[in-house]
This record gives sequence, structure tokens and C-alpha cells, in this order.
Amino acid sequence: MPLASWPAQGSYRFLWLRTFHHPVAIHIWRDGSKRFLVAKQLSGAGGYDPGKVNFEHVRLLSDEQWNEFMINLEHACFWQMPTEDDHMLLNDGAQWILEGHREGHYHVVDRQSPDVGAYRNACLYLLRTSGLLKDIPLQEVY
Repeated sequence: MPLASWPAQGSYRFLWLRTFHHPVAIHIWRDGSKRFLVAKQLSGAGGYDPGKVNFEHVRLLSDEQWNEFMINLEHACFWQMPTEDDHMLLNDGAQWILEGHREGHYHVVDRQSPDVGAYRNACLYLLRTSGLLKDIPLQEVY
């Protein structure tokens, strides 16, 4: 479902598409006083056949976790970032795509293998909160 048509009060989706490793999608949203997280990992590789869902985790987020992610987005100036930048590589690496929809506004940011900065930190926060990052070796976080 397109994120902009999601019937939630705030909704964000992170796609982590690494060339040689399993694709990851993390979706968080707020509905009333509840906040949710769904994390999925596919069996294929992002630069090739994505495969099928081999891991799915659904859970509630605490107010603190939601607020911490909002702070991360604020530090990254997510809503003001250009969708693409001039540093996109042509070959290997990973796409870090973060979409946001709130108060009728939709925005997407697509970066290739960010190695430092607030945008990377916001995306890593979602990976840590989902539990996926604990099973991924450091050399595979690119």
C-alpha cells in the first residue's frame, strides 16, 4: 500500500536494500494512542532477486521509542532533506530509503550507503528497535 494513503496519524517506512544481503522493510505508525512496528526481512539479495519474506516481527512501540525516533528525524531535518543527493553510486552499496507521511504531507529520502550523520542514525534507530540489527554483522551494515 502506498504510504501516503495509509490511514494513520503518522507513518514511516524504511527500506534497506543492500546489494548482496537480505532486503529489509520496517514500517512504524501511530494510530490514536498506540504506536506499532512491523519489520520484515526477505530471503534474497537487494541487488538481485529480493526473495520471499523469511522474517516478520510485529509489536507495539512505547511512547519513548516513538518520541526517540521523532527526535532522530528532527536532528536529520528529514522533512527538509532533498529526496536524492549527488552522491548516489552506480554499482554496489545499499539504498537507505525512508518515507514519511504525516498531517497530509508525504516525503521520501533516498541515500546510498550513508556512513555517518543524523539520517543514518535515524535509520539505524529503526533497525535497532526492530531487533534486526543484533543479528547482522557490523561489516554488513553499509
